[in-house]
Amino acid sequence: MNLVNFRILFAVIFFTIIFLLLSACDSSSDAKNSTKDLTPELISLAESGDLNKLNQLLSLGESPDIQDSCQWTPLMKAAQYGHIDIVQALLKSGAQVDQTDKGSYTALLLAASRNHSDIVSLLLEHGANINHQEKTMGWSALIWAAKLNYKSTVEVLLTHKANRLLKDFQGNTALIWANKIQSIELIHLLEASEKTE
Repeated sequence: MNLVNFRILFAVIFFTIIFLLLSACDSSSDAKNSTKDLTPELISLAESGDLNKLNQLLSLGESPDIQDSCQWTPLMKAAQYGHIDIVQALLKSGAQVDQTDKGSYTALLLAASRNHSDIVSLLLEHGANINHQEKTMGWSALIWAAKLNYKSTVEVLLTHKANRLLKDFQGNTALIWANKIQSIELIHLLEASEKTE
């Protein structure tokens, strides 16, 4: 198997694992055995990006921190799907920025895993824990962004002083991941950041 085919195979396997990790809770036995939708309306609106209806529910007193059976919040869904206007509305209404789901994912981790660098920046401005690590693989926002070669998100995280030395459960730092995926740009970014500290 040549190097190009190996990289393609590795990418397919890697992204499949990522998808399964992020969506694993959506296939819970509760959801399979129920005849009704268990997702609170506010979470569905945050996922779809419907700002008007979301604001209506918030104005009626709906909690911005309502959770589904997987402990996902509207902020997590909005961050994952890149709806910055929804993220802003939820933060303005008092949403907890570092709320975690069953896997200890936060809105920041989800935004970083999808390269929504504008949302990453906004969450950090609202006090999100930049070095939080989820409990399935030990990934931080910086590790996620480096693994997936998301330069703009890595830049935002480094600007906000993310800890480059954090290791995931396999002992890999963001720089080690950048080397594994052979991203010269990220390697330079992470090494340059080290020299300025």
